[in-house]
Amino acid sequence: MRLYYRDGLLAVGSLAVVVAVGVLTSGVGAFGRPLAVGSGIAGAVALEAIFLRYSSVLLTVWERPGVALAGVVALGWVALWAVWSAPWALGAIAWGLVTYLVLLGCVLGGLGNPVAALVSTGRERE
Repeated sequence: MRLYYRDGLLAVGSLAVVVAVGVLTSGVGAFGRPLAVGSGIAGAVALEAIFLRYSSVLLTVWERPGVALAGVVALGWVALWAVWSAPWALGAIAWGLVTYLVLLGCVLGGLGNPVAALVSTGRERE
């Protein structure tokens, strides 16, 4: 449960920075482009599906000290690239983080993870 809160706080903090940087450098238009919205949501759902499908391996790595921080640093580098090369990607990052936070809210609220319905864990095939 503690990881949920840590990851949620990292996502909220990252979202705040990405939105602030995006608004200051590109304006709010970068966040409303259909490409940004669609790719951000699709990317977050795909990443969540991968984590659900391969949870035994990926969660073991994710729980190691420093891995979450390394993820935030990598996200920062991608956002920095996006400022100069593809401002719409800042919007995609923001929408991906919002999607993750919605999924996390579903889990913490007791509704379960909606992406789990899309993923075969392999257990049902045994």
